Amino acid sequence: MGKANTVNKAIKILKLLSNKKDMTVTEISNELIIPKSSVYDIVKTLTEEDFTMIKNEKLKTYCLGLSVYQVGISYLSQANMYSIVHDYLEKLMLEYNTTTFYAVEKNNKIVYIDKLEPASSMRTTVPLGTTRDMYCTALGKAILSTYSKEKILEIINNGVLLKQKTKDTITNVFDLMEDLLITRSRGYSVDNGEDSDNVFCIAAPIFNDKGKTAGAISISFLYYQKKDIDIIELSEKVVSTANEISMRMGGKKYNTPL
Repeated sequence: MGKANTVNKAIKILKLLSNKKDMTVTEISNELIIPKSSVYDIVKTLTEEDFTMIKNEKLKTYCLGLSVYQVGISYLSQANMYSIVHDYLEKLMLEYNTTTFYAVEKNNKIVYIDKLEPASSMRTTVPLGTTRDMYCTALGKAILSTYSKEKILEIINNGVLLKQKTKDTITNVFDLMEDLLITRSRGYSVDNGEDSDNVFCIAAPIFNDKGKTAGAISISFLYYQKKDIDIIELSEKVVSTANEISMRMGGKKYNTPL
């Protein structure tokens, strides 16, 4: 198999997976009319480099991997949406002297796309490209709150994936649904030390011009700083910032019911 031909097939496979939820080697082979043995070799290499990943071990289905999104970050740095969000994150960071984040949902996880950090050595931080569970992070819950009940249950596998991270992690489906309903009604989510004992976050979702969830923004503090925070003022600021971003992107304010 020539190198150019192999690269061409790899690109076709990545493009196909970008439009599909997940696929087996046989399904990819049939869809692209590429020999199964060739698809297997290419996907094996792509998986080793994290451009694809096994979505279901039992069914041996594949989906896009983290490296695709990490590479995409360099593109996003030049994209209009990224630029809009980045400017607002910077304003929040400077006003409150703490870390701000922008994340999107991919493969039932959140992926950190952008962040702004103050000069202070005492701050929360997460490397860009890092993934986290949705149910225990403010960013994840902000995004989940915009989804239907059916989609939420699918993402958490009907509760099977709700694992205890800290003493405050929500591990009950009904409690999570109630939390998401509250999030939806007030427009923002809270990570009250649910993913990490020493972090407190407030987040709100943003929407694109197609009315789809384009991710979420958050403001993050070390947990001990919570006592000095005006939660009402801060949450209003995060929500208004998220709404401004959505409007700039041609979207609408957050008002979609479950």
